[in-house]
Amino acid sequence: MKSIGPLVLSLMLFAPVQAFGQADESMYADLKAKEKAVHQALNDPNLTRAAVLTAVRTVVGEYEGLVQKYPASAYADDALWFGGWLAADAFDKFGEENERTEASRLWGAIPQNYSASKYVKLVPKQISELGAKAKRPGATPPPARVAAAATPPAPPPARQAPQIARQAPPAIQPPAAL
Repeated sequence: MKSIGPLVLSLMLFAPVQAFGQADESMYADLKAKEKAVHQALNDPNLTRAAVLTAVRTVVGEYEGLVQKYPASAYADDALWFGGWLAADAFDKFGEENERTEASRLWGAIPQNYSASKYVKLVPKQISELGAKAKRPGATPPPARVAAAATPPAPPPARQAPQIARQAPPAIQPPAAL
């Protein structure tokens, strides 16, 4: 009977760890799919700048949310890395300072919080290159793309009075003789 206690205890301790591993892995896989869709949106000329930036900021925020929810996850440094890349790609496309700042902040969090990460050695170069892009002479953000306004339909033709066939009134017959 004494051997059952350690078994039950180890199962109780292992179960939350397994659930944690599955939850963060699932969340990360979902974010990678969203990131792929947003990268496609970055290259879609039919989407507005505002719509794409909203999508970028949402996914970047969700990557950061994964790190906040699961800071010890094996995916935390990846989330910071790829969230930073998505923000940097949006900066390259639209020139929004907010995206450059966000990319630098996310990448900078990797060596501060995950010193054993495979990305630590890459972070300084990425931040430096991103800063250089922001300082290029004459580099201005592209103009905001305005969604092509649909040509309004032509107004209907002016209403014309209905055509009534005019007939001559019937001839008046004199009253019959009484």
